[in-house]
Amino acid sequence: MKRPHSMPELVYLSIWSPTKETKHGTPKICRAFVSGLVGYLTLVKRSDNKVCHQKVSSYLLDTAGSVTVSGLFSWFSYLGSVLYDIFFQVLASGYLLFRVLASGSNFSRFVHLVLCLFSWPKIEESNLNCCAHDISLMFQYASGEVSLFLCLRGVTMNLTVGSFKWVEKVGTFSDGAFVGINIGTDVSNMPSAPDVVAILKANQITHVRLYDADAHMLKALADSGIEVMVGVTNEEILGIGESASKAAAWINQNVAAYLPSTNITAIAVGSEVLTTIPNVVPVLVPAMNYLHKALVASNLNFQVKVSTPQAMDVIPRPFPPSTATFNSSWDSTIYQILQFLKNTNSYYMLNAYPYFGYTSGNGIFPLDYALFRSLPPVKQIVDPNTLSHYDSMFDAMVDAAYYSINALNMTGIPIVVTETGWPWLGGANEPDATADNAETFNNNMIQRVRNDSGPPSQPNFPINTYIYEMFNEDKRPGPVSEKNWGLFFINGSSVYTFSLSTSSRVTGNNSDFCIAKPNADPGKLQVGLNWACGQGGANCSVIQEGQPCYLPNTYQNHASYAYNDYYQRMHAAGATCDFDGTATTTTVNPSYGSCKFSGSSTITSNSTAGFTPSVAPGPVTPQGGSGTTNLQVLRIQFVISSMFLALVLL
Repeated sequence: MKRPHSMPELVYLSIWSPTKETKHGTPKICRAFVSGLVGYLTLVKRSDNKVCHQKVSSYLLDTAGSVTVSGLFSWFSYLGSVLYDIFFQVLASGYLLFRVLASGSNFSRFVHLVLCLFSWPKIEESNLNCCAHDISLMFQYASGEVSLFLCLRGVTMNLTVGSFKWVEKVGTFSDGAFVGINIGTDVSNMPSAPDVVAILKANQITHVRLYDADAHMLKALADSGIEVMVGVTNEEILGIGESASKAAAWINQNVAAYLPSTNITAIAVGSEVLTTIPNVVPVLVPAMNYLHKALVASNLNFQVKVSTPQAMDVIPRPFPPSTATFNSSWDSTIYQILQFLKNTNSYYMLNAYPYFGYTSGNGIFPLDYALFRSLPPVKQIVDPNTLSHYDSMFDAMVDAAYYSINALNMTGIPIVVTETGWPWLGGANEPDATADNAETFNNNMIQRVRNDSGPPSQPNFPINTYIYEMFNEDKRPGPVSEKNWGLFFINGSSVYTFSLSTSSRVTGNNSDFCIAKPNADPGKLQVGLNWACGQGGANCSVIQEGQPCYLPNTYQNHASYAYNDYYQRMHAAGATCDFDGTATTTTVNPSYGSCKFSGSSTITSNSTAGFTPSVAPGPVTPQGGSGTTNLQVLRIQFVISSMFLALVLL
């Protein structure tokens, strides 16, 4: 959007331009005023707005549309009354402001609002829409034909209705940071896109990151409410970085075509480009710029942010965090990336893996430190320069990135952790890749992120985080651990107990299912399957070709069904779930789609499209209650304060 050159143009934008709501863009205070203060005046008092426009134009402009000296003199003569009206407006909406500030917003957001009101020529282009709405209120109050009483009545009615609707749409400030999930696709028998979305919904996962812009996934995510980060693959960067037209075509095909039904909010350009494909580095920032300009041309730059995920490897010495700096060989490129992020109100994407920090540390740091477990006082990790205490390696890694950014004289750029996690299975030389460690890490990480705070150097910057990853990518090359980072099996059952939901309610019950162990020996699985379907008396008709549980056609899937059917029939008579060490019990219902495992009828299910949520305790919120309760309280506080003012003014 171009900066307006005349006052009426600014007023026109302030009243009629739609507001773009973003997760990491314009401050929530501005969003509150945009939705709250404009709705009533625009929809109910449209004719009065027109009078305001005409009156302000007559004060400042001659017939040619230029600002005149007499107009400026007239404008300043009204300044006293305008400031008085603004002061009254602040009183009327003060409670709203204090609620915002008290709910986690920092003082800079309040300063931003003040700058919006008094410094419109200096407004950055990216914040123009937001601030123009606030500025319009000054112009309206300056009109002689629209009385102070009428404007205040509009503002008050607006606070009553508009702020309530804004809370409905945006949610509560207490919701805090989120935990999302990465969806890799190097998976044998990858579930269909609708089935993947069903698993996401069943587990109340609200944010996902795709490594590409798969059309099937983007269509399946439509109208789900799930926020989506799409990816430009490393192979696509070169073409986009060399051609603005290719960037525009990519945006049109992979972003604009799916909005607003699919809630795309971010584009990750490549994956760890600096450390994995250095030959593409020269065109990385141009690619980001071209994509952003294409978003601007489509009026999507407020909705969708552009960034590029980088590995911790770009910071060669992350501890102590206070002395951390980026690899000097990348300084020029990283500075350009940071400048881009600053100019576009985007955020730095960091892939931070305490698992690798621990396993490559040669015993320097204790395992408990990597798993978010509390340490005794004598073992606590302290930065010797700042004396900051680090309760986890995760926090230290994020803080090292903040200090590295600051070392390049850049500030105010938040960090989003686009990848973190822990493998639940490893080879003989990977003893720390266990299900217990993975469960501990991810559950503690979820709870830590949900406390809505940042690392020691940036306590007011919550750490939004994406877990790596949804499924076990068994087709990936490398060690055993590389194939076993997933939270879910392909049938929708969880690998271990966890919860990404903000609810503390536990779904399901304590019924046991008997399933085949992942990566069990195929030969032993075949023997166990044959025994269960034969001598064991299991009903194996549904795993025959053409039947509901035939697909996926694997020993593990068929054995799981047969083992469980036998177990459910014979458990009361003393049968066990072992099958020569190839089976294990789980409290998670392994049913999927139309394939219903024996014993499923006793499970309380909130499944979508046949998938059942993980049985897991939810993390405790910082306030000790649910986000829903906070939202209800916030609504009541908004309405009470606004209705009181309405009674006074009306």
